[in-house]
Amino acid sequence: RSLLEEHAACIYKIESRAKDPDSANLKILRKRYRYASAQLTDKIGVRIITYHPIDVDKIVERIKAETQVDYRRGRTVDKRRELGPRSFGYRSVHLIIRLKPRDAKRMEFSPLAGIWFEIQVRSMFEHAWAEIDHEVTYKSGILYPDEVIRRFAAIAGTLEIVGGAFYSFRDERNRLIETYRDRYDKGLDKKKPFDSARLIGFMEALFPNRPGWRKMEENHTPFPPGSNPHVLRL
Repeated sequence: RSLLEEHAACIYKIESRAKDPDSANLKILRKRYRYASAQLTDKIGVRIITYHPIDVDKIVERIKAETQVDYRRGRTVDKRRELGPRSFGYRSVHLIIRLKPRDAKRMEFSPLAGIWFEIQVRSMFEHAWAEIDHEVTYKSGILYPDEVIRRFAAIAGTLEIVGGAFYSFRDERNRLIETYRDRYDKGLDKKKPFDSARLIGFMEALFPNRPGWRKMEENHTPFPPGSNPHVLRL
């Protein structure tokens, strides 16, 4: 969480867990691991869920810059790249990482020194699909016929379209703020009550040369103490 403070407005939720022993045993058997202690890389798992797909890469690059990433074959994987241009399905970035030596020496992080663990990064709609896919197909152990798999792929495609539509609201928000800013520049709307968009437009008109909320969001600049970046979540 401290690592991603400047991206807080992009993040919906951060979850973590230690892998359940029964789940670990089942995975070891299913994958036929010969050296389980080394091959089981998700004994500790962290999941970062963003509001929009476009924010996933920002989070991933930040984590890569501040940790040691395991790039050995089959470890760190971008599942999005495994889907063809006409395919729909599981979309997530899986990073196998460990702390850099400088961080591992810090007292609060010392229990994690030298331990590889997994971080998954995906958007809200990608997460919704992943949960459905994991429960219905992966976890169930059922080999579904092709027509059923095709229907699952159609659901994944629909979620991808819906996620893109929600992201377009960001553009609508910006257009609305810019309309209000221009009206305040002209001395209009002085008696209109503020909502979040009007407030941002008013501040940009009043202080055009100062860094505003939108610019800080764009540059991933930490907000000053006491301010609330979550006003930007529309």
